[in-house]
Amino acid sequence: MAKAKKKPIEKETSAPKFPYATSPSELKNILRLIPKKPKPPKLVTSTANTWGIKNTGVGRTLGVLREIGLIDASGVPTADYVAYMTEGTGGLALGKKIKERYNELFDHFTQPQNASSSDLKNFFNIHSGGVEKTIEYQISTFKALSEFASFDDTYTPPSSLGVATNARGDAAARSASPQIHFDLHIHLPEGKNTSDYESIIRAISDYIVIKIKGN
Repeated sequence: MAKAKKKPIEKETSAPKFPYATSPSELKNILRLIPKKPKPPKLVTSTANTWGIKNTGVGRTLGVLREIGLIDASGVPTADYVAYMTEGTGGLALGKKIKERYNELFDHFTQPQNASSSDLKNFFNIHSGGVEKTIEYQISTFKALSEFASFDDTYTPPSSLGVATNARGDAAARSASPQIHFDLHIHLPEGKNTSDYESIIRAISDYIVIKIKGN
């Protein structure tokens, strides 16, 4: 009985240009867990294992996070990792990192996250490099990332964390609060001593505060 011929392994004509995970569902799982878990000292394979992610492709998945800037080369979470964890703006933070890494794709399509599979495949066939399978992985990786991202050109991430950010936030809060300004013209009676004048001014001040609180 003749043996079936093995399908030859495709050779890559050029290296893949964009990051890819061999298990997009695993990438989605990690992106879903990051905002829910305490920020680890390092997000490496052993960390992912403690999160219940134990597939053999986890190293490639973490490589995607490195390429878009959520973790550094040694797995340490970056400021962008923290920004992605932030409730309310995490999707915008991730969207900004995706647009930076896939800038050529966003130059080609206005909204590539909404592009059809055939349009994306055509783009990646031309621009991404790699064999057919890795091209498919690159497309599915981009789609997985986009599911957790929001794309808004008006979003500006914090340039730093901690005191500087809080100072800007406090200043913004103050500027957004209503401002009240008084011009007082007080005609004080003659023949009074310093303590009498102080008592009069203090009484006026207390009266103003009471009226403001009452309103």
